[in-house]
Amino acid sequence: MTMSFVAVPAMLLAGWIEITTAAVPAEESVIEEVVVTALRRDLTLSQVPDAVTVFDQAEIEAAGIQRLNDVARLTPNLRFSDDQEVGVGTVTIRGVTQNRGIGETPVAFIVDGVAVNTSLITTQDFFDLAQIEVLRGPQGALHGRNAVAGAINITTRRPTEAFEAYTTMRAADGDDYTLEGAVSGAILDDRFRVRVSGYAQERNGQLYNATIDELVDYKSSVGLRARALYDPTDRLSIDLRYQHSDQEGGSGYFMPGSADTEENRLPGDPFPFPLNNTTYTIQSNLLGVSDVVFDEYTIKVDTKLGAVDLTSITSYNDLESNNDQDLDQTAQEFLNIIVNDDSSQFTQELRLASAGGRRFDWVTGVYYSDQERDRSLATLLNVAGFANGGDWSTPSAFFVPQPPAVLNETYETRAVYGQLDVDLAERWGLSLAGRYDRVTRNNDSSNPASNGSATFSESQPKVQLSFAASDDLNLFGTISRGFRPGGFNTLAAAPEVQFEARFDAETLTNYELGARYRDPAGRWSLNAALFHIDYEDQQFFLFDPFGSQALINADESRIDGGELEVSWELTDRFTLHGAYGFTDSEIEAIGQEPGLTVPAGDVIGNEVPNAPVYSLNLVADYTRPIGNLEWNTRVEFERRGRTWFTIDGAHSQDPYNLVNLRLGLAGDNWQLAGFVDNVFDEDWIEFYFSRRFIGLRTDIAWPSPDRLAGLELTWRF
Repeated sequence: MTMSFVAVPAMLLAGWIEITTAAVPAEESVIEEVVVTALRRDLTLSQVPDAVTVFDQAEIEAAGIQRLNDVARLTPNLRFSDDQEVGVGTVTIRGVTQNRGIGETPVAFIVDGVAVNTSLITTQDFFDLAQIEVLRGPQGALHGRNAVAGAINITTRRPTEAFEAYTTMRAADGDDYTLEGAVSGAILDDRFRVRVSGYAQERNGQLYNATIDELVDYKSSVGLRARALYDPTDRLSIDLRYQHSDQEGGSGYFMPGSADTEENRLPGDPFPFPLNNTTYTIQSNLLGVSDVVFDEYTIKVDTKLGAVDLTSITSYNDLESNNDQDLDQTAQEFLNIIVNDDSSQFTQELRLASAGGRRFDWVTGVYYSDQERDRSLATLLNVAGFANGGDWSTPSAFFVPQPPAVLNETYETRAVYGQLDVDLAERWGLSLAGRYDRVTRNNDSSNPASNGSATFSESQPKVQLSFAASDDLNLFGTISRGFRPGGFNTLAAAPEVQFEARFDAETLTNYELGARYRDPAGRWSLNAALFHIDYEDQQFFLFDPFGSQALINADESRIDGGELEVSWELTDRFTLHGAYGFTDSEIEAIGQEPGLTVPAGDVIGNEVPNAPVYSLNLVADYTRPIGNLEWNTRVEFERRGRTWFTIDGAHSQDPYNLVNLRLGLAGDNWQLAGFVDNVFDEDWIEFYFSRRFIGLRTDIAWPSPDRLAGLELTWRF
């Protein structure tokens, strides 16, 4: 079944007759303040001395935010790309990027106050959310290891005293059908409240592989969340939460980006026969499949002890991930790959905080995490082609399993942290924060070369000075430090490529100046920041075709950049939002690391990968009444500057533009919307691997999604 909804929003657009931009009294058009919670205390957005972008519930619904991709398209200097399977994506903030495989995210990913330290959950579907906060700049002082680039703080909707419920149904191109909903209310009395929400998606896909006559970007997803709040007394509150996520979908539909022919071979290529593939089409001879199953259990207890608040957060999560795909990405039978990646994590945090509103406010806490991870990456090599003169066809294929690259790791983190906020004078404020993390990693795998124990410890201070130049203008300066621990590389037994058994921790120091302005009438606001990052031992990812995956370190890098965000309510009906971010980066020093297949001199002086040199986001949102109904039109424009993919500076994505359209009609308890993502069906490369760094026969590129148009209906009870 094939369906297209492009014409539906176009017809709805015809109903938008005029935009009235006449001035209205200021009191009728006011930008409401939101409360930011990621800094361990509740602050209004204008009070936050950090670069932060916030999406409240109204904005999440208006923008149709369903995944982290949607957040990135509206946030300066944030890039997120899907680029292999349902559990794998790449998060980059201000040029600080996620590394694949054994690598970890560069951000603290926090859901309802609980940090989840696995990169495989960043691709989860969003549903029934109250707020999303993206803090840019190191947040290790409070959130610890891996928060080197910032923090993404997600708050789900709380159970309510009064009964409420809603359901949302979506249908889109690619036979894409989604059902979302929630029910909430009090049980017995108002002191015990429960909310249950769910999400389900079935999608056939749009990207076509002619070799196997299949759509490859299919997906099946289910999510469930149950949350209960119990307030036995006015001083005690218990928050219980369970979340389940199950995603299954396509995998490994990269496009070969260079012809593997006799005339186009790399020096030292260990494989004697070319595959003679075509280029830049999805052509794998195997339909990839991947899945991620995630369960999390959390209990949060808040106790008021006079002028002090005590918080305890206990959490356990379990994740299972599998991936089966064609590794060579061509129409020939050459290399296949099977990955199993399972992990579990127990965390306990205890926090004491002052009640707030005083000249001296403080927070202090201790944190413990015990994590286990079992990861196996096995390759299957068709040896028949070597014996028959390069015949890699399916009928003659004979696959031989290669020794797998295995990581069997225990991962323990202990930390202590604190922050003191001081009102120095009438308009001056000082924040002193810091955290000490001690991380111990033990690896026991089938390859003795990568076994052993290693401990990484780091202090992560943060100093902020703020000045309220007026009631409407706040200035701040920050020096902060971030830390991502080192660890063990997963090494296969193949001798062709050699990597170090371990990689070092990376640290960075961020220097930042920022400003927040909100005009006295509340009609418009402006946020700006400039930053400089000194990077030490930045981690980069390499792998070989036999399953070894490794991180190497660049001795020194630097990243400069800035962000500007503006919101302006021209009238009570018409709002404009704009955001601009830019980075200027350089790898300043790197040694000739084992496994680095180009001279170190070819790397020094290049931009860091996966960071657009600039991003521009513009949003126009218009609402007008039509009788008892309300009409809404939202147009988004996004431009991404050049993005470098490899550390040798040889491969990059040219700048490209995207336009999204969303049109809605709403009544008292319902809303109908038509949407088109990527209106002009722009093509670009999401992610790119050069064969010089991965040992495959060709360069490979991850394709962008096709234009997606559909309808969405929400009904509230």
